[in-house]
Amino acid sequence: MKKSNKKKKIFRIKKGTINRSIMAIVALLLISIGASYAYFTATISGSESSTTITVGSAVMNITYSGGSAISASNVIPGWSSTSKSITVTGTNTNSVVLSYTLTLKKTNTFSTGALKYTLTNTTTGGVVTPIATVSNVSITNGSADMTIGSGSFAVGASGVQHTYTFIISFPETSSNQNTEQGKSFTGYITTTSSTQTP
Repeated sequence: MKKSNKKKKIFRIKKGTINRSIMAIVALLLISIGASYAYFTATISGSESSTTITVGSAVMNITYSGGSAISASNVIPGWSSTSKSITVTGTNTNSVVLSYTLTLKKTNTFSTGALKYTLTNTTTGGVVTPIATVSNVSITNGSADMTIGSGSFAVGASGVQHTYTFIISFPETSSNQNTEQGKSFTGYITTTSSTQTP
């Protein structure tokens, strides 16, 4: 009778060891699959608003369209934001040039250069000096403002529009970008104005 109990006990121990070994292998397999399919939980948010700037007898109206927020979740390498349209309309009855500057106000925990922006000038005709198109400009880490560019309206401009599209992207670099997981970006565009002698 004792021999029979010993065999059952050995079989139970072997069966328990085999079950634990199988569970350990399955757990390792799930962990490795989970690690290779990990996704980025980076977030991007912020907002812009319509503005009117009056300098002397000159007036500039600024409109940001394409939605009121720069936002995205689970940003992964290769991501690009929805294109934002920025329209600056100027009427300059001053005797001096009406200038303006677009600035990116941001808080960015991504590494410098991980995120990039592109501003495309789509302005046509008129007495204009719009901001030149810039592509793939590295967004710096931290909360320092970034000047996007400056444009101006000549003396006598009346209802002239400067139109731009603005896109933020997280380019794929073909190298490991896991250090950017969990990072965040909050930002919006502001417009400031000044006058200068022509």
